[in-house]
Amino acid sequence: MNEDARDDAHPKLGWKTVDSKVAYSGRFPVRVDVLEADADGRRMPYTYLDIQRDAVAVLALTDAQEAVLVRQYRHPLRRTTLEVPAGALNRGEDPETGALRELEEETGYRAGAIRPLGVYHPSTPLLPLLMRLYFATNLDYHAPSPDEFEIIQVELVPVADLLAQVLAGERPEAALTVSVLLAAQRGWLPE
Repeated sequence: MNEDARDDAHPKLGWKTVDSKVAYSGRFPVRVDVLEADADGRRMPYTYLDIQRDAVAVLALTDAQEAVLVRQYRHPLRRTTLEVPAGALNRGEDPETGALRELEEETGYRAGAIRPLGVYHPSTPLLPLLMRLYFATNLDYHAPSPDEFEIIQVELVPVADLLAQVLAGERPEAALTVSVLLAAQRGWLPE
């Protein structure tokens, strides 16, 4: 996305980039931009993760109406989380193809049917990526092949229980919550 993109309906809220540099390159590049306010010219440094690839996440249901989820350690939280299978798209990869790939790599399940569920920005202040959500059914189990640094446990959770947990605020992981709520709203979850 263009760093200097403006919302034409609200021109006084815009900022322009007057300087930009990568401050650190690790797992994700950390960029520091110097921004100047359109309204009054004040300047400020702005730090964010400069991730240039979008990501996908898949809410997959078995024939027994169980959601296929993954439990894995998330270091910023210092604990494991229960999530829908998700990951970054490869450069030039079609999002649906990427969703099918991530589902199979992380869980061992191949989907016979997949459809778009929705999109959202996971954290607009911290990263520019777009999360694309998919809903998969007609699953066939093979064997997972997670990435080298992934240690994942696959869990099957009755989708009715999962919806109740999301509505009770017990499942705060973003892609899981948004996926379950969108699927429920569309009537794609069993009654």
